[in-house]
Amino acid sequence: MKNQTFPPDKGGLGGLNLKISQANLPSAPGVYIFRDSKNRALYVGKAKNLKKRVASYFRKNITLAPDKKLMVPKIKKIEHISVDNETEALLLEHNLIKKYRPRYNIVFQDDKSYSYIKITNEKFPAVFLARPREAKDFKAAKFFGPYTSSENARETLKVLRQIFPFRSCYKMPKKSCLYDHLHLCPGPCEQKIEPQEYKKIIQEISRFLTGQHQEIIQNLKQEMETASKKQNFEKAAILRDRLFALAKIQEKQKVITRDSASQDILSLARAKKISAINLFLIRGGRLIAKENFLLGHTIGKRDAEIIQKFAENYYLRQETRPREIILPVKIKRLSFLKAKITIPQKGIKKKLLAMGAANAQEFLKEHLRKKRAEETKNQKALSKLASYLKLKKIPRRIETYDISNIQGQQATGSMVVFKNGKADKSAYRRFRIKTIKAANDTGMIAEVLQRRFLRSTRKSQKSWPMPDLILIDGGRGQLNAGLKILKFYHLAIPIAALAKKLEEVYLPNQKNPLTLPPASQSLMLLKRMRDEAHRFAISYHHNLRSRIFKV
Repeated sequence: MKNQTFPPDKGGLGGLNLKISQANLPSAPGVYIFRDSKNRALYVGKAKNLKKRVASYFRKNITLAPDKKLMVPKIKKIEHISVDNETEALLLEHNLIKKYRPRYNIVFQDDKSYSYIKITNEKFPAVFLARPREAKDFKAAKFFGPYTSSENARETLKVLRQIFPFRSCYKMPKKSCLYDHLHLCPGPCEQKIEPQEYKKIIQEISRFLTGQHQEIIQNLKQEMETASKKQNFEKAAILRDRLFALAKIQEKQKVITRDSASQDILSLARAKKISAINLFLIRGGRLIAKENFLLGHTIGKRDAEIIQKFAENYYLRQETRPREIILPVKIKRLSFLKAKITIPQKGIKKKLLAMGAANAQEFLKEHLRKKRAEETKNQKALSKLASYLKLKKIPRRIETYDISNIQGQQATGSMVVFKNGKADKSAYRRFRIKTIKAANDTGMIAEVLQRRFLRSTRKSQKSWPMPDLILIDGGRGQLNAGLKILKFYHLAIPIAALAKKLEEVYLPNQKNPLTLPPASQSLMLLKRMRDEAHRFAISYHHNLRSRIFKV
């Protein structure tokens, strides 16, 4: 990454010296990041020509969207990354938006939780659910999705396995597993199937996941007839059962057109700050799937811009793409997409768009309803917690700490942050223990807190905000270790420790631990934060251990 910091320019829009900007940025594809005076990412964008694209924001007579007009004066720093082509720029842009979640970018809500069905690239490919994190993950295997509901993805795999048995183990075992005995895996681990025969199964699975059901049916019928002619009735019976299973699936799919249409229909619904996209997948004239996606930071964005951003990110990762994409508004041409773009004015396609928009609106309403209910529940839990712990104010920011180690080896500490009762993963921090070599949880907690509050007492842009409450996973010993650090830094921050065995809360200057009602929302919130800190600490600990084992 090449960092470019430009000095103020009294006459230039946004306080940037455009001459220096144009001189330093290359005329090549890449990604640019606008940052503010506190080094926060304001916007991540891609460009065929970085120099021209960045310069376009600062021309005096340029017409910018309302949100971009607000953004430009805040830009104090520009970073850029050059890449080889536009497709690489698009992938990098998506990953950086997911990482920084800039204020002026459209972002996928809960993007990290989307599930895909993964088919590995090996002699006997495995099929299972996965959540790819990086662009390189998509190059190493085939991915089908995303599925906004992991439950739907599991159900798809369950149905699929009844038709086409497949291997689902991450690592090839030496002996067959239960799935083999249930005839849900062809047993490649014990050479019960030839690679070519297994390859055919994987091809059919890929066809199934892309909605090519008619092709599968034709292939199965041909194979069944061939097996019958050769008097291989056992194989013919298996193929017959697969045909019946496929027929049942097709019965549940709504027929949209009588032709073999391959279409995606994208509809949009909007609320004040977020939007929803409804996606209908039509393959072979049948509606095979429906997905809904949430996009944040859409206030002030045009409909075309929202749909454009969704289409870029969604279709770049698809193994197969439709022949036609039906949209409510016109968008810019996607260089990597050969599909026909249609904006219907009447007829069945227009009706399907309207149906999708109604679905998206309903999905958005339900999401906002659940969000309001969760906020109300969290507010009550925090208010009651303040009462239980006798706090002067409701703890809006709670930091929870935990330690993970085996006899002091590869010891790690975690800090997880909940804001208004909800996890703020961007504020999570992890610590590798440096000063304690033996198994000493209290000493390790002291080190983690000492390093954490050192960051807040420094006067710098990167200092961390102070919490309203500190929660430690442990008992009296861990609480006392925390109190010593707070005393050292002259900090008057409420602190508590939650012991696992009886879920007792230890407080300063209180001899006996506090026991909250078992069904209390406040206790459930404390447990959720404690468990999240434990998960985060142990995942880092496992990471460190795996590195040593690799060496």
